[in-house]
Amino acid sequence: MEKYTLRSSGMTLPTASADRVGSRSSIHRHWLIAQLWAVLLGAGFITHQYGLLPSVCDLHFAVPHPPSQPVETYPEAPVCPWIPPLIPSNAALLTALYTELGSAAFFNYTALVHSGAVQIPTFTQDEMGPVGEDPAWKKFTKLHEYFEWTYPLVHHTLKRELVNTYGLLYTWQGSDLDLKPILLTGHQATVPVDEETRDQWVYPPFSGHFDGERVWGRGAIDDKATITSTFVALESLIAHGFTPKRTILLAFGFDEEAGGRRGAAHVASFLLTRYGSSSLAFVLDEGTGYLPELGAMYAMPSTAEKGYYDVRLTVQTRGGHSALPPPHTSIGILAALVAAIEENPAPSRLTRTNPLYETLQCIAEHSPGLEEDVRGLIKQSRTSDKALEGVAQWLRSGGLATEANPLAPNEVLMRTTQAVDLFHGGVKANQLPQLAWAVVNHRIHIESSMAEVEDHLIEVLTPHVERFNLSLSAFDRPIIADNAGTTGSLELVDPYGTARDPLMGTPSRGPVWELLSGTIQSVFARTDGFPHSQSTPDAVSEVVRRIHVAPIPAGGSTDAYHYQQLSANIHRYAHFRPEGMDGGHGLNEWMSISNMLGAVEFVMTLVLNADEAEL
Repeated sequence: MEKYTLRSSGMTLPTASADRVGSRSSIHRHWLIAQLWAVLLGAGFITHQYGLLPSVCDLHFAVPHPPSQPVETYPEAPVCPWIPPLIPSNAALLTALYTELGSAAFFNYTALVHSGAVQIPTFTQDEMGPVGEDPAWKKFTKLHEYFEWTYPLVHHTLKRELVNTYGLLYTWQGSDLDLKPILLTGHQATVPVDEETRDQWVYPPFSGHFDGERVWGRGAIDDKATITSTFVALESLIAHGFTPKRTILLAFGFDEEAGGRRGAAHVASFLLTRYGSSSLAFVLDEGTGYLPELGAMYAMPSTAEKGYYDVRLTVQTRGGHSALPPPHTSIGILAALVAAIEENPAPSRLTRTNPLYETLQCIAEHSPGLEEDVRGLIKQSRTSDKALEGVAQWLRSGGLATEANPLAPNEVLMRTTQAVDLFHGGVKANQLPQLAWAVVNHRIHIESSMAEVEDHLIEVLTPHVERFNLSLSAFDRPIIADNAGTTGSLELVDPYGTARDPLMGTPSRGPVWELLSGTIQSVFARTDGFPHSQSTPDAVSEVVRRIHVAPIPAGGSTDAYHYQQLSANIHRYAHFRPEGMDGGHGLNEWMSISNMLGAVEFVMTLVLNADEAEL
């Protein structure tokens, strides 16, 4: 295995070997932290000079967690019950974990290991060749090697298996085989960086720059933050001597950003063969975190997931010399078709079976800053369809969404969205384009379907196809036949084979929901929601020790979709707060280590609670 070098420092970190990790004691964890700190001390001047890390004198030393305080409880609300904190019973272990979480060394250790993961590019494209044939997949091997030497206790204690070459499956075998396993999942892949925007990044996108509080780079949030927080949590649990009764599975796919067909889908099939249908207590994947809403704090695990449909529109005309142009070239026709799609979005609708509706009921119960007429409308909508439409109209007009709070529940969760993400046409300035194409990405309303997307597009585009005298083939169906009078054609297809219907069905009641909610409440109440933060408390500070857990649909697609046969309880939740991160899928992606430590504590607590729960 190769050694890894801190960028620009020339310093190498040792690889893991079996004799280093033969014991589960905390000595080995402290050894690893000591070695990492030795590298920082030795490389401090050089890394500071090149901007990767601050000098040792500039490193951020975090303020330890405040001591645990009693949590105020109050009677359950009739619609949105508050679930009290669920605290693991092993007080000695918790004290040791909390002490470690609050140390400056642990803060900087977490920053360093996350920075290293971000420094390894693992982006994927929509169109990649098969695994084993396309060399672009080989980049994941380097990330696997990095994980192996960075987390020696995990790799000594858990069984690691490679699925379809680059999918990672870890098994921490529990002592009680009668208990259903749990699955914690995430993905190794990131989206690419637009090369034309590199000069707009504050720090190079694969530098993993640590500024004392934040790690910068592509994947710092999505989704290496999930992987880092999971590994760091388990590494610490092992170091402190924890051994589970309930089997714990980790699964990290490698092509989630392209639909997960090569990664998570293969892992799911592998697990289905090994454990059988409905064999897991729950699946937890990346997802929405927690945020303030009008004077109260909410965590929003996703219990449903929108569908996904990329549709490519291809216009083909005869082409020719640009000195003799027709009234509309293929590019002009395609532009008109795209404009028609954007001017006719799918209608929005709010139903009482949409998890969004349950979140709105929680906000009406617990947010003191909600306008009273809106609060009344939301409560009336429980029995009045007219009031329900009034709530929908309120969301359409802005509702809870603000520029400062873009992740708030909003009207996009009531409809199928569409975004024109790719557009191509033409090969030369004086040559009429024969071919022009665009790809429209759809996120399908949880109570809609791929079939409805197809029908909507055909309905919107048919009048324009007739106006331009084109033939139309849509999803392998002839809609308008080609004949001697047509001047070209329009074809609608799924170009990547990644389309899928929405997924619903995870309950927001019962033992798994109570486990998840109680764990969120426990972590939030102990840390005031943002461990290690030195920022000014926000407007909800007076209720910061109380958090409400409400379900919501996931606006995007996740690898969790592929595990639906393994469990009825599929949740998408990451214990992150939006002001502690920015730039996901865009420019200047960064993750606050203060934010990440909350996620580390969440994973630790969830694992301990799941080990004691009856699921």
